[in-house]
Amino acid sequence: MYLPKTTQFPTPEDEKIDWINADGPFMLVKGINDFKDWARPNAITLFKLNANHSPYQQADKLISIKSRMFGESFAPQPNTHTLDYFQYVAITRNSKALTPIQ
Repeated sequence: MYLPKTTQFPTPEDEKIDWINADGPFMLVKGINDFKDWARPNAITLFKLNANHSPYQQADKLISIKSRMFGESFAPQPNTHTLDYFQYVAITRNSKALTPIQ
C-alpha cells in the first residue's frame, strides 16, 4: 500500500508498506473477500458490478470500510448502494505498492 508521509504515522522513506491491505486485519473493505476466488494473483482483474442481476444493485458492499489503523471507518450515505458510487472495481492481488506520479 502507498502511505503518503503524514505526522500521524511513521512512514518509510519510499512511502510503501506491505502490512495493510483491503482484506484486513488493520483495514477491511466490506465485501472485498467476495472477489478472492475470482481475482487472479499477480494481476489486475476488472469486475463489472452493474451487470444484469448484479447483487450490488441493492448492496452496500465495497463502500463500507472498517479501519483499526487510521482511527476512522467509512460508511456510505444512508439509503445508498454500491452502484451509486461506482460500477466497476479493479482488484489487484499480490501487487507491490503504487508509486505516485510526479
